[in-house]
Amino acid sequence: MSVSYTALRRTLFVLNLAILGALVCTIVHNHSEFRHELSLHIEPAMQADDALIDLTSQYALTSAHLVDMLLSEDSRRDNTVDPMPALLEATDNLVRIASIEGPLRPILEPTANLCLEQSQRLHTAHVYLHSDNVGDPARDSRRFLQDEVRSAVLTAMSTATNACGSTSRSITGRITSLRADAKRGTMAALSVVIFLGASLIVANSVLLTYMHRRLRMVSECALRVSEGDTSARLDITTNDEFGEFSHHVNVIADSLEHALDDAREAAAAKSAFLANMSHEIRTPMTAILGYADLLGERDWEFQDDREALEAIRRNGAHLLCVINDILDYSKLEAGKAQINLEPASICAIVAETVSMMRVRAQEKNLSLDVEYGLPLPAEVRTDVYRLKQILLNLISNSIKFCDDGGIRIVLRMAKTDEGPTATKARLQIEVIDTGIGMTPEQVQHVFKPFVQADVSTTRQYGGTGLGLAICQRLAEQLGGTISVSSVPGEGTSFVVTLNEVDVTDTRLITNVREAMEQRYSDESEEAAGVKSRDQDGTTASHEGSILLVEDGPDNQRLISFILRRQGYLVDMAENGLIGKEKAAARWYDGRPYDVILMDMQMPVMNGYQAAAALREAGYDLPIIALTAHVMSGEREKCIEAGCNDYQSKPISKAALLKCIEQWMDRTAAQQ
Repeated sequence: MSVSYTALRRTLFVLNLAILGALVCTIVHNHSEFRHELSLHIEPAMQADDALIDLTSQYALTSAHLVDMLLSEDSRRDNTVDPMPALLEATDNLVRIASIEGPLRPILEPTANLCLEQSQRLHTAHVYLHSDNVGDPARDSRRFLQDEVRSAVLTAMSTATNACGSTSRSITGRITSLRADAKRGTMAALSVVIFLGASLIVANSVLLTYMHRRLRMVSECALRVSEGDTSARLDITTNDEFGEFSHHVNVIADSLEHALDDAREAAAAKSAFLANMSHEIRTPMTAILGYADLLGERDWEFQDDREALEAIRRNGAHLLCVINDILDYSKLEAGKAQINLEPASICAIVAETVSMMRVRAQEKNLSLDVEYGLPLPAEVRTDVYRLKQILLNLISNSIKFCDDGGIRIVLRMAKTDEGPTATKARLQIEVIDTGIGMTPEQVQHVFKPFVQADVSTTRQYGGTGLGLAICQRLAEQLGGTISVSSVPGEGTSFVVTLNEVDVTDTRLITNVREAMEQRYSDESEEAAGVKSRDQDGTTASHEGSILLVEDGPDNQRLISFILRRQGYLVDMAENGLIGKEKAAARWYDGRPYDVILMDMQMPVMNGYQAAAALREAGYDLPIIALTAHVMSGEREKCIEAGCNDYQSKPISKAALLKCIEQWMDRTAAQQ
């Protein structure tokens, strides 16, 4: 049976009070006993002293009176007051005091008897001197009486004086004895109190150790639960407060575990929903945007037809942007967005982003300019793709809410330390527009997901309300911040502040010409090359055979058309099983496909299973995954299944052709 901690604490408190009370009572009792003993000795001793002093005084008076009588020729004619009655009264008083029971009786009783005897002798002499028979005593008789009186008086006074000294010594010794007894009693009480106090200290230490150990166990378990270890539990071995508290911790851990399980299920369901939504939207978007691009290469006789085609392309691209924003925010919210920091030219990033958005600005007759606040670092460590995504979102947002005027992008460095020798600075990119602006209340909610200025904004300008929320999350992951200031009717300014740089440890750009000459030679230029190569509608002269494994008829026709226009021989399969069998058959015949384009979501056998089966059979030629799934980890999943590369839907014609050429060139180099 366990003891309650509260009961132990209360018991120790009561014991502390009891010990304190015992100490006080012991001291009070010893003091009372001391005073009682003193009263038993001092008061009788003082009475005895008074009686002895009175008796001694009477002895002196009586002796003087008797001497006068002896020297007087006729004592009977002596008219002085007779002191004998007072002497007898004093003697009786001493005898009475000596007869009282008490610690002084053994000392006073012999003295009183002796004094009584001497008083009687003096009384006899007194009576003799007053007797009628005395007459005129002879000289010898007088001398005898004088000696007798003197002897009696001296003996009596000596006896009384010795009795006084004995009484004083007895009182002093008794008081000393009482003090010693009181001291011993007090020391004994203090010893008991010290022993009990030490016992209480030990008991308190044991209790505190017990409390500390139990509290540490509870604290460690609670810490593990707070860190996400829902398996942490406490053993309940007592029914005290700690047992109850441990039970509550276990209940919280159980609730948290159930909540985490529910959250994981909800996250898995959300991920599955987003992945399925992405796949179901991106798959038809491949055909919509692909065929729109193909139709856009023709010369249309009627302007209305061209405008209708542009409307299809524009709304398809908008729908793709919406799904991309949702997926991007989902990745950021789950912490699965990958950040790849590498040295890059900030001027080139801004110039390229502005180049991509200039057509949209020109469509609304808006200016789009870049201003350089020199000096600027030639390179910074950042994620080029994510920084472009932030700038594209901000510039696109400015174009959307701006009807006249224009947009300015300002690059500058803001020092983070003070003084003329400051060496630390942060790179800032400010996007300033002359749009509709926002009120202070709207600015407070601008970075919240799925929130726009008001309902009319969504109806008039569209959008999901995720763009700025994505920008803020990406800026934080890049080690920076994003802020906004706005005036209704005048415009808005967004400032992106990037990570800190040491201006003494990096090369600086000091003139505008050098900043404007920064450009990238990336896939955009190669994409432009692909476009210029086939924009006249002629067929490029590529050699090679490609197996397209795709279950969608529209995508089959679109992708095969693009590939055949480039000169490739294209064979098709409508599911993974047929694709595997065709690839294996050509492999065993010694005329394998140069590249297999494998859709990953298909009936009968999906692309993951087909790629894995081919790799198990020894197939070692390139397999490129085509999938509408773009969630985090999808590329790794495809590579793990046996694919060599990954292309997302809707496909980019330039990116797809570049990927095919790279793998064909690599295969040719290996052979």
